[in-house]
Parts: sequence; C-alpha cells; structure tokens
Amino acid sequence: MLHQFSKIFLALFILVGIFSSCDKDKDPEPDTTTDTTVVTPPDTTGGDTTGGDTTTNDTIVTPDPEPEPTAITVTSSDYIRFQNVGSKATSKTLDNAQIREFPTSGENQVWDLRVYASSNATTLESSDNLPIPSSSSFASATYMNTQQSTFIEAFTYSQFYEISEEGYYRIGNKVNAATADLGNGTTLTAPGNEDTYNPKELLLKFPMNYNDVTEQEGKFREDYTLTAPAFGITNAPVQRQLTYPTKSEVVGWGKVILPQGAISDTTEVLLVKNTSSSIVNYFLNGNTAPNALLSALNLTEGAKSTTIIYYFISKEYGTVASISFDTNASGNARFPSTFARYVETKE
Repeated sequence: MLHQFSKIFLALFILVGIFSSCDKDKDPEPDTTTDTTVVTPPDTTGGDTTGGDTTTNDTIVTPDPEPEPTAITVTSSDYIRFQNVGSKATSKTLDNAQIREFPTSGENQVWDLRVYASSNATTLESSDNLPIPSSSSFASATYMNTQQSTFIEAFTYSQFYEISEEGYYRIGNKVNAATADLGNGTTLTAPGNEDTYNPKELLLKFPMNYNDVTEQEGKFREDYTLTAPAFGITNAPVQRQLTYPTKSEVVGWGKVILPQGAISDTTEVLLVKNTSSSIVNYFLNGNTAPNALLSALNLTEGAKSTTIIYYFISKEYGTVASISFDTNASGNARFPSTFARYVETKE
C-alpha cells in the first residue's frame, strides 16, 4: 500500500515539473510599443532618386575659420578727426631711460608699452589748434598753432599745417613781430612775415600702408633785421634758413598695448619711422653770415641735427604713442630714448 502511494506521489511531482518547464519555454509577450521611422523626403533636385533615405543623418557644421589678421590702412579722413581746428590732446610721458632699442619692425607685432609706464610721469597738454586768419596767405592750411621759439626765447612763432588726401604737411611759418635784446646793444627784430616751406615739409603720407617709404625735403627762411654795433651793423637784413630732409617708413603693423588710463588699452596700429634732419644756415645781406658774427651770437653755420621718431598710428585715434631718439654725428641712433609718450585723451 505504502509502496503504491509513493509511486502516485512521484508521478504527480514529475507532472508538475513538466508543466512548470513548459511555462518557462513560452515565447515572450510581443512588444506593443511602436518604433517611429523618420523618412527623409526624396531628393527632387535631380540627385537621389531612390525614393528617400530612411536612415537618420546627423549634420556636423564646421565653423568658419577665424580671418587672418591684416594690416590697417590709415587715410587722411581718419587722421583729421583729431587733428583739426579745436582739437586737443593730453599725453603722459613714458620712462624713456628704459627704452634701449627700437620698437620691433615687421608684421603682426604686439608692442607692450606698459613695461615703460612711469610712476613719475608728466602730463602734457597739446598746443591749441587754431583757425587760419583771413589775412593769412596759407589758405590751404587746415589749422595753425603758436608756441615759444626754440631759437630765441623772446620770440613766438606760428606754424601752419595742411592735411590733404596725399599727406600731412607743414606748409608755413611765421615768427610773430617782436624785438629781442641780445646784449651789448645787439638786437634782432622779427617783422612778422609769413615764410613758406618750399617744398612743404612732409610729416606723414596718406593713404598710409605697411611698407610705404616716402622721402621729401622741406625748406623755408625766417626774415629778421639785425643791429650789432660791435660789427658796425645797423638794421641789416638777415635770414635764418632751415632745411628738413625727411624719410618716412611704415615699418610694422600689429597691436599696441598702452598703460592704464590711455585713450585705448589695446588698438591696431601702423608703426611709422620718421628720420628727420634739421640743417640751419644764416645769411647777412644775402650772403653767408661771417663766422665771427655767428660765434659772437653762439650760432653755428650749417649746424645739423637728426631725430628718429617712431609713431604708433591707429585708424580710430591717429597717433596714440611715440618714441624719439637722438643721433650722433654719423646719424646713428643714441640709446636710450630721449623722449617717449602715450596719449590719454583726444577731443
């Protein structure tokens, strides 16, 4: 009996295992979610005629490359905005004693003038740019300014400037009427004549581009009358002739970084190198003045000096900085720089 019951129980156990196994082997329930296929419309432009692309394409957009830096061009209309009647500028000096080499020439340069900022900087005010008097013979002049003479302190003089499409020029000079007492009864009198530069002196050439080179010579005479009892001279006509050969070269382009408080922290510029000489000759009664007379007046016939000035010139602000160097008798630069400045404001 017990043996028969065991057989029945074993049969039931096997039967349950079979049903359990069958349940595990069932196919999984079908996925009732819907897959969405994005169909690209067929190309109707004549390219793909297959009826449409059923694959998903990710379009990769490549950004345009950054444009290569290029040199600016400065025109007369750029420059005249801050170099006209009523224009004013304030500048601060740089520590010129630390400038022991020329600014680097070449393309795409960066000139950082902050390294020459001085804690003892001097603030400079520009001369007033004045309108041209109606009585002046310099009708083409853009403006004039007046300052104390470096020849004889008793005199003041006015200089006349012209900005045209071709360049920035000094075209005339006028020593204002006055008499200077030179001691021992010697006097020098300026009648107040206007003296024309012939040809006019080129300061900057326009339009201004990298690698431009321009050479020009300006010349003018100042008229005086001289009384010198020790030499038996009374009211004799004398002239002081000045000749200015100038070479202007655009030797670099790039960006200049200026000290804090400048008209612009960083601006694109052209680097212009001007090499300008001044040659002085003296005439008495139309002839070269005698050396004895010139020596008594502490003057030297044919005296020549040459200055090299680097200008940093932007399209927006004109000249934003400059560095000057004196030269020796051979025309070679002396280091360090004799003067350097940067512009704070212009109006």
